[in-house]
Amino acid sequence: MKKFLLSLFSLVFSVCTLNAAEVSFAMQDLTWMSDTHAEYGTGYQLTGTAVAGLQIGYWQATSAYKPSTAVGSYVPVQQNHVMTLATASGADITKVVVTCQKPTRTSGIYFNSVLIAASGSTVTWEGNAATLKMKFSGLSHVTNITIVYNDSRVEQVALPTFSPESGTYFEPFLFSAETATEGATIQYSIDGGDFTAYTAPFEISTACTVQVKAVKEGYADSGIAEATYKFRVRSDVASIAEALTHLDTEEVVRFTKPVIVTYQSESQFYTYVRDESGSTLIVGILPKYESGDSIPAGFMGKMIDDHSQLKLTTSVSEEFKTGASFGEAIKGTAAAAPEVISKTSDPVPADQSRFVVFNMVLFDNTELYISNGTKLAITNYFNTALPESGMYNVAGILAVWNDMVSFYPTAFYDPTTGIAATRLDAGATAAPEVFDLSGRRTTMNAKGLKIVRQGGKTKKMF
Repeated sequence: MKKFLLSLFSLVFSVCTLNAAEVSFAMQDLTWMSDTHAEYGTGYQLTGTAVAGLQIGYWQATSAYKPSTAVGSYVPVQQNHVMTLATASGADITKVVVTCQKPTRTSGIYFNSVLIAASGSTVTWEGNAATLKMKFSGLSHVTNITIVYNDSRVEQVALPTFSPESGTYFEPFLFSAETATEGATIQYSIDGGDFTAYTAPFEISTACTVQVKAVKEGYADSGIAEATYKFRVRSDVASIAEALTHLDTEEVVRFTKPVIVTYQSESQFYTYVRDESGSTLIVGILPKYESGDSIPAGFMGKMIDDHSQLKLTTSVSEEFKTGASFGEAIKGTAAAAPEVISKTSDPVPADQSRFVVFNMVLFDNTELYISNGTKLAITNYFNTALPESGMYNVAGILAVWNDMVSFYPTAFYDPTTGIAATRLDAGATAAPEVFDLSGRRTTMNAKGLKIVRQGGKTKKMF
């Protein structure tokens, strides 16, 4: 009787602690996180509520094809690709059913090196294993996986948290980690190496991937938290001219002094700035700035030559953006004043990004004529209201592309009153006034007014 009771108690205890648990999930419903396995190569760790309590990987192994994420309702798993299955608690897996889209896209699978043939559109494995390595013998369009395992109902250690977060850094820093489970210890691994005990924050000074997990006797190990760090060279510069000496290098420049905003586009993606040493264009979404505001010191970017347009870009790389380094505006007392440019001197590429005004120049709807008739093409980059043809003072930004200088007007002014010029009303019938290059009114003859240009060439205006 005593032996019977002990056997019955043992049986009840086993049932209570080793209940069978079943998880079934569609491959298209998983969250895919890019990862690299030390043995199997590039691939993904699969996570999501559908696979809570499981650890699933999908790896390239020896295949020439890289792993693919879901295509519609299935994932195309290539020959020799590897999937790894394990429970977070360490309990044994007892059954796996892999379902594919159709029999013609179903291959046999090696489960821990033992080949299981396909039956129709499914492959079924049964046994006991804490971890399973599934290597596909051919192309399979996997739609669903069902996993049955022993649920030992062991409490799992809380996932560790770490600091700082993944990102690109310029200087060495201390890495630290902690777990909310009292009495648990943390282990860490660098670049896929063996896990070792974490006892105190340690310095990271080179690009690497750090994985951390927490363990406690009598508990299931936590999941693995991961951080990826990259480093870039950063140079501090005190002026725009100094920043230009780092043109087209891999360095990020950080301004140690503020610059003045001369003009910003409505989209806030193009911002022209200047200081005592020169002018430049900043490309990237920035805070809203007004003309005359200052951008505080500390902002960063990369100086590049884009088809002879020199600019600071906030998109340093796909993983690293510097837009957050631009602080709120230091409000100016007045709008930035343009520099007065003599109409007898031709703009050159070195003048790019300067905020200038040409006094008493001829505008003929699409072009400006300066320097005894030299033409300067206009691009209405800032959607400025263009007036009728005539003589004006014109403010704007000098731009360059492929060594060709053009002009982005910001305002047209009447040269005698200084009042901003406006468009003609729709349907206006008044004949436009005509000016010669000296700014004097003239009359239009029957053959049309001719304007003398450099090189002896002529242009008929009317």
